Parts: sequence; C-alpha cells; structure tokens
Amino acid sequence: MDLSRLMVYYLDSLPGDWSKYPSMKKTVDAAILKFRSKKNYRNRKDITWVRVQCPQQNNSVDCKFFVLRFMRDIIALNRIDIPKMV
Repeated sequence: MDLSRLMVYYLDSLPGDWSKYPSMKKTVDAAILKFRSKKNYRNRKDITWVRVQCPQQNNSVDCKFFVLRFMRDIIALNRIDIPKMV
C-alpha cells in the first residue's frame, strides 16, 4: 500500500480482479481513509487498486506454488519495481 498516493497493489494468481473480493476492498479502503484522517491528510481522492503482474494458475489449489514462484522470480530478476497488469 502507498498511503500517501492512495494506491493499493495486490497480487492474485487467480484470473479476475479485485471485484471478486468486495468485502476485502471495502475493509482496506476504510482502513486507509481512517489512517489518512488521523494523519490529517487533506485530499480525499479515490483509492486506486493496481493488480500486480504475476504467474497465473488455472485451478484453485496451486496458489501457494504461484506465490512462491513469483517471489523467486522477483529475487532472480533483481526487480525493484512493481510489475503491473496491462
């Protein structure tokens, strides 16, 4: 999360987008806005959700493997940026 820019980066190895998890989005958005109000941030623009590009699985049981593979790729490629879905 980038609280100053109101951006949330998320990784999901299943096809789709954050709209599959509306309660997660609502909870995270509320937490960010509450944090920002406590820190006296003035602007109230919308929170931007960015899906991080990662290996995609084709079933619902291999998620641990795909997360570990993504971590391995980050280390092996010495990445310092956040790869975004296109």
